[in-house]
Amino acid sequence: MKKTLLVVVLASVCGAANANVNNTYDFVDVGFAGVKVDDSDSTFNGFSLAASKLITDNVFVTGQLAKVEDSGADSVEIYDWDVNLLKVSVGYRYGIAPATDLYGQVGYARQKDTYNAVISNQRFSLSDTADGYLVKVGLKHSFGKFEGGVYAEHSDFGGDYDSATFVGVEGRLKFTDHFHGVVSYEQDSDIAMYKIAVSYAF
Repeated sequence: MKKTLLVVVLASVCGAANANVNNTYDFVDVGFAGVKVDDSDSTFNGFSLAASKLITDNVFVTGQLAKVEDSGADSVEIYDWDVNLLKVSVGYRYGIAPATDLYGQVGYARQKDTYNAVISNQRFSLSDTADGYLVKVGLKHSFGKFEGGVYAEHSDFGGDYDSATFVGVEGRLKFTDHFHGVVSYEQDSDIAMYKIAVSYAF
């Protein structure tokens, strides 16, 4: 009887431990987004909204919407530059260890740029929208209350837009089972993007 009880207790403890080190795939994030473009010396700030849902044991879907803006004025020009970015993808995760996942994603990406300016009392307005694709691979590991990951993402919008390959790092701190803090940073050759967000996991 004592041995049976001990086995049940150990199984419960191990099950609880495994549950605590699972990587998070069901969440909604909202937070601050920033973009730094070196070649144009532009800094964009705005917000980011992201969501993910595991639909089978291994397959998940994600969506991200970001809106950032850069504005300024000098003796010649007053300008406002808005960038809207939408990403929708489907992914597959593969557990290579109890707390470590290798994953890949493919999906659709859309970017819209709107530029308004007043130059020498003349008003100008330009807008461009491009549709393309994204491919992403990454590695996640859970330490229990903290999850960390590295990834690489390639996107191509075609047309006048250059393709880009970002390498990034991300972290998730679990304040409770449902409320987390999220940070990420990724960089291409001349573009850096970062996010600081709060997350609700379900």
